[in-house]
This record gives sequence, C-alpha cells and structure tokens, in this order.
Amino acid sequence: MLREAHGILSAMRTFEELVEEGKAVPTAGWDFSWLAGRASEQRPSWRYARLLAERMAKASAGLDIQTGGGELLASIPVAPPVLAATESWPPNVAIARHTSATFEATVVQVDDAADLPSRRIRSTWWSAATPR
Repeated sequence: MLREAHGILSAMRTFEELVEEGKAVPTAGWDFSWLAGRASEQRPSWRYARLLAERMAKASAGLDIQTGGGELLASIPVAPPVLAATESWPPNVAIARHTSATFEATVVQVDDAADLPSRRIRSTWWSAATPR
C-alpha cells in the first residue's frame, strides 16, 4: 500500500513492522529524537524549563522526583548547593548520575511505589548530598 506524506509517496508499513521498529529503539533517558517527524506536541506557553532554571538559581536545595535521565536538571544554568533526584528505572539511574555529575547531584534509585515522606528525604538523601 502506498501513502503520500509531504508530497512523497512511500510504502505504508504494517502495524507489526512499526511495533518491531519501536522495540528496537533505545528507551533509556528521555531522548525521543527517533520520533522526529512522526509525532507532534504542543508545548505549554509557560515554559517549564525556563521557570525551573529561574527557581533553581535562587534555591538552597532542589529535588527532582522521577528525573528520567536527568536531562532537565542538566539544562539548568545554575544549580543550588544541594541537588538530589530520584529515579525508579535502573537504566535511567545510571544515565541520570552521569548527566547530573556536573552539578554533583545525588541520584537515588527508588521503587515506583515508594513513599517520599519529608523526614526520609532529609535523613537519607539530603545527608548524602553534600553542599558544594
């Protein structure tokens, strides 16, 4: 079957072929570049990354829950003295630790179902994150 997209005729692949292609793509971190030209989204007008950068520059400490590969944290120009992140998926934990090493952030692997009470954060994670 042929389909036309942007004036170009191409063979339409089956659902199974598309699933196999998707399964072959690395899923570590938050790199979705392989979706370029395949998916679209509308970004919110309030620009989360800009707001985060402004607030982190003034903060004495920051915590990113479910950081993924730490890409958003790595995008902030000025990090607070104490910076920590949590992530549940093991491949992303290693990526986040590497990505956030510039800020000497502490990245802790947690279970998706784990509670995050403030006392546990202060006693366990913040104590591991020493101010620079």
